[in-house]
Amino acid sequence: MRTAILLQSCDETMGGIGIYTLEIVRALLRIDRENQYVLIYPEFGAASRRIGQFRHHDNVVEVATRSTRLPVQFWWRHVARLAPSVMPRIRAMLPIETYWDQVVVPKVAEQYGVDVLFNPHLTIPLRGRFGKVAIMHAVEYHTVPDVYNLRMYTWWYLLERFILPSADRLISLSNTMTEAVRQHVKYPIDQVRTIYHGVSDKFCVETDAARLAAARTKYRVPERFILFVGRLYPEKNFGALARALSRVKNDIPHSVVVVGQPRYKYKKDLDLLRELGIEERVQFLDYVPNDELPLIYNLADCLVNPSLFEAFGLVQIEAMACGCPVIAANTGAIPEITGGAAVLFAPHDWEELSRAILSVTCDMTVRRDLVDRGLRRAREFTWDRAAHATLNVFKELA
Repeated sequence: MRTAILLQSCDETMGGIGIYTLEIVRALLRIDRENQYVLIYPEFGAASRRIGQFRHHDNVVEVATRSTRLPVQFWWRHVARLAPSVMPRIRAMLPIETYWDQVVVPKVAEQYGVDVLFNPHLTIPLRGRFGKVAIMHAVEYHTVPDVYNLRMYTWWYLLERFILPSADRLISLSNTMTEAVRQHVKYPIDQVRTIYHGVSDKFCVETDAARLAAARTKYRVPERFILFVGRLYPEKNFGALARALSRVKNDIPHSVVVVGQPRYKYKKDLDLLRELGIEERVQFLDYVPNDELPLIYNLADCLVNPSLFEAFGLVQIEAMACGCPVIAANTGAIPEITGGAAVLFAPHDWEELSRAILSVTCDMTVRRDLVDRGLRRAREFTWDRAAHATLNVFKELA
């Protein structure tokens, strides 16, 4: 069997999708030496600079694509120089990514005679005489109103209406997501396969005091803090954590450390910090490389995830694997994934969240119990297990 994998999302700075892409490809190549893989790279974005990272695998061919006679990046820069004011509108109407997905990729796949094509990102080519496997990373546009902007709602509508029907299999991240697909998405539910994410071995309890001290110095995090990992936009419900902090600020010395860049519709969250008078108790680290993020988990007293909906919620498993207690909203797939190893609260009940924070940060018995349960739960999620399940999906089509 020869499988093509699209690598436009092979970039950890993209967040969860980027991490998933790298980890699932690494795991597939680790467990499968029999089948052939054609890894297709775009000529745009950070992923274009990563070609050659899998060159030591005998069953891998890495392909650098070109979309036109002149590289698309050159054409894009040329248009941007001549008409910078209209560039955002042009990008919205004709994204490079869409042209690459639908025109360039099918030609490459047919050239290499692939049996199955898998995109770890969000789309799939409409045409092509090969099996097609797509993945859903989110269903919040159905389950949480007003989360996205108009452009993203339009994109999701087009994705569901015109692109997903061409997929022969659809990977879902949790049973909760699979049920949401059954209820809201017009896609044959018998072709959906639920496959959990894994957690990398780098997320573990750190015993090297020198490494922890170096990370504390580098990122200038306080001695005691509550951790929030995620980009700021409405679904993440950061305002709930801000309100809870304002209620307990005189009871505990903790600050909130935010790992993640603002995404959109985040101004209300920043304004809320000023209204509550807690700006000095919130520190934004922006982006932290995935190799260093485990150290931040190890330094934190707890992780709080107040998200309105998660299709999986990778940060919770990462935190648990690092021995960091988890407090999370009782919505979406969070209860399914945490499996009784986290303190759950209603996402709009700030008083309940406040009590949970006080309990976890002040009661060592509660804290130790959460750490133990979290470590056991995290061991159930591995990328090798995810890769075996994904490989079985490929075999169904081949």
